[in-house]
Amino acid sequence: MTQRILAVLAGALVVFGIGGWGRTVDVEGPGQSGATAAVRTLGTPDEVLPVGFAPHPGGCSSPIGGSPYGFTDACVVHDQGYDLLRYADDRGAALGPWARKAVDAQFARQTMAGCHDPGCRLMARLYSGAVQFNSWRQGYGVPRHETPWQLFGPVLAGLAVMAGLLSRRAIPGRLLVPVREHHGQPATR
Repeated sequence: MTQRILAVLAGALVVFGIGGWGRTVDVEGPGQSGATAAVRTLGTPDEVLPVGFAPHPGGCSSPIGGSPYGFTDACVVHDQGYDLLRYADDRGAALGPWARKAVDAQFARQTMAGCHDPGCRLMARLYSGAVQFNSWRQGYGVPRHETPWQLFGPVLAGLAVMAGLLSRRAIPGRLLVPVREHHGQPATR
């Protein structure tokens, strides 16, 4: 059992180490005042967008859509928030982790606000949990599109390490080989 736990921990360390998961991105700089105001007012009637900002057109960028509970509007606002983070970064004035956390928190509030039954609330928590996990995984930095290799490569490497550590050859003394009893007596080695 200890070897299995150690193998899982080693695999997780590989995933986090190679993928940089959970490593908060440190941003220093003046920030983009127009983008800062837009993030703070995102999704409200008082929303003020910076001059020259053009959100990407389209609907919800979620791989599974806006859900049967009508989260599309919240998803579109969230996508606009991520566009604002990229806009500020492209102008050399990244906003920092606070901004991505604020955009994600707005998404969570907006999805939960329209819920009137337990199924909807559960789906809202799942959606916002997935968004928050991904933001944590990307270190709360500027959201960037990732290739499948960038996304799943660290996971595959971690699984390979775990499989290697759990293989019979990799464990000294073959500790995972079950000890069999012979006529009620423990087997000796």
